[in-house]
Amino acid sequence: MANPRLKILYSYLKPYSKMMYLGMFALFAVNVVGVSIPWLIHNIFDDLQESFTFNQLITYVIILVILALACVMWGMRM
Repeated sequence: MANPRLKILYSYLKPYSKMMYLGMFALFAVNVVGVSIPWLIHNIFDDLQESFTFNQLITYVIILVILALACVMWGMRM
């Protein structure tokens, strides 16, 4: 590191590097879930428009309930 100020900053942040990487991973995971939920709902509606069966509907409702509960759990943890 060429800049001495960056060396000082790095020395302050080094003890917290594991927590910072864990936080970055958590943010990435939240973004993936946030993008995948609308994508999943879009695919469900497309599948149900092509062929509608009761078993498909029950499967998709179970998936959506699980995702909804996961979102509620995440919100409570935050």
